[in-house]
Amino acid sequence: MKVLAKDLQKAIKRLERVVETKRTMPVLRHVRVRLDGDHLALEATDLEAYVVTRIPVEEAGPIDVAAPLDEVKAAAAVATNAAGTITISTGEGLRVGPVTIRTLPVEEFPALPGEVCVEVGTAPEAPLLEALKAVAPAVCTEESRLVLRTISWELRERTFAATDGHRLHVVEAPVEVAAWYQESLPKGIVEVLLPARPAHALLGCLGKEAVRVGLSADRRLLRVAGPDYTLWIRPVDATFPNWRQVIPREGQLVVLERRALLEAAIRAGKVRWADAGVTRCLVLTENGPTLDAVLDRGGDMPVPC
Repeated sequence: MKVLAKDLQKAIKRLERVVETKRTMPVLRHVRVRLDGDHLALEATDLEAYVVTRIPVEEAGPIDVAAPLDEVKAAAAVATNAAGTITISTGEGLRVGPVTIRTLPVEEFPALPGEVCVEVGTAPEAPLLEALKAVAPAVCTEESRLVLRTISWELRERTFAATDGHRLHVVEAPVEVAAWYQESLPKGIVEVLLPARPAHALLGCLGKEAVRVGLSADRRLLRVAGPDYTLWIRPVDATFPNWRQVIPREGQLVVLERRALLEAAIRAGKVRWADAGVTRCLVLTENGPTLDAVLDRGGDMPVPC
């Protein structure tokens, strides 16, 4: 069978974001290659995320093997012919162009998630990509801080939020959650916590088409389906910190809504002072945030925000 080299290379880039290279389970360094109708399906998983990407195929034939992704990538780099296609076949192993790759029994490869995911909304890929990129820099990088290594997706409030304890990034989530599903949600904040690696994998899948978003009944499995891929993510079963409140480290003398504080900071930035020798600082008081302008020559001019 034949596939376009550019299609295979695009699929490999997606799979690389999921394939686990540090674990001791050799099978997680492999990808499953199988025929899916008139497409070649390539699958990878790290047990938190499971991605299936599909590419068109010519002269389709039976195939279902598991091969190391790094070897598939290396073979694809040298297997492109003058027509820009790559020939793939099986025999003693997986043959990609002139290269034969050793394989594992496909029975050893982890199965697709079995839970049923009901479609609950849709999202345009480009805005979804930009929203995830906007919050990604605030995701904690410490392995031990499981909850902070996630992106919180609040279903009813339509927000993405991430924090490492020092930075906070919050953006509107461009996911149109169906009204019937919102009505079925319990009261209060209902969120899905996307682990960092699966969120990184999702970034690699998104393009310019609309995606369909599905959730299992217990919200323990998220499915994102695009035109040529499907990604399953197992959210973290935990509660994200209440990023809407700010509590001073010295005690609970002042508790402010974080959104109000951010709005005050924006307003403070718009205040203009005639005197160039002014130092401005936002002071938290029990009456709310106040902009305190301290003049270099002494004195101060508090301005409520």
